[in-house]
Amino acid sequence: QFLQIAQKRRYAEDRAIAASDFPKSELYMALDGGSGYDFVFPHLSPNDAELPSKAVKGIHTLPMKVMNCLLHGDTRSHVILSPGSIVAGANHLCESVMVMVNSAYADHGAIPPTITVQLDNASVNHNILTLGFMSLYVLHGVTDTVRVRFELENHAHDIYDAFGAIHAR
Repeated sequence: QFLQIAQKRRYAEDRAIAASDFPKSELYMALDGGSGYDFVFPHLSPNDAELPSKAVKGIHTLPMKVMNCLLHGDTRSHVILSPGSIVAGANHLCESVMVMVNSAYADHGAIPPTITVQLDNASVNHNILTLGFMSLYVLHGVTDTVRVRFELENHAHDIYDAFGAIHAR
C-alpha cells in the first residue's frame, strides 16, 4: 500500500506539471484499452458486411476496439476506434500512441522534448515492441526523452477507469 500511495502521489505531481505548460515541455498521455472488449455499432446491413478477417465472421455489424486516451493539459479527451480485427495488444497500443503524437503535432505544430505514456499493468503492455516503438521517437529525433510508466500490478488508475466507464455505456 505504501508503494501504491507513493506512486499515486508521484503521478499526480508529474501530470500536474505536464498540464501546467502543455505542450511546451511534455506530452503526457495515458491510454487504457477498455479491457480489450469489442464494441459494436449498428451501422452495417448484414448484406453489406465486407469481412476484413475471420474475427468478424457471423457478426452483422463491425466491432470496434476502443482505446481511451487522455492528454494532460489538452482541453479534449480522445477515443480511438480501431477495427475489431485488430487484436488488443502491443500493435493496438503502438498505433494509438502514434495517433496521439500525430494529433498533438497537427494541433500544436511541434512535439515537446519529453513524451510520457502512462499505461496500466496489463501483460500486453510489457513487451519489447512497445518499448522499441517508443524508443524510435528518440532515435529519429522527434523528441529527446521518452518515458513509459506502468501502474503497480492489480492497481487500476482511477482517472482513466472513470473516463473509460463513460464510453463503456
